[in-house]
Amino acid sequence: IYVVQRGDTLWDISREYMKKNTGGRRYILEYMHGIIESNPALQNGNEGHLEPGQELVISYWTKKDE
Repeated sequence: IYVVQRGDTLWDISREYMKKNTGGRRYILEYMHGIIESNPALQNGNEGHLEPGQELVISYWTKKDE
């Protein structure tokens, strides 16, 4: 869960969490659309309407060290 801060954009949030995603290569637009799909409040043209305090579900994968 990520809590939106004042000044956050979906692009910036996607870029930050994409860095943590070490489970496989993804493009930022693909990652951003994954966040939208996981958060109904961002669907139907509302992806640019982030409010401070809003909670977003964000998934990312990490590889285990062998």
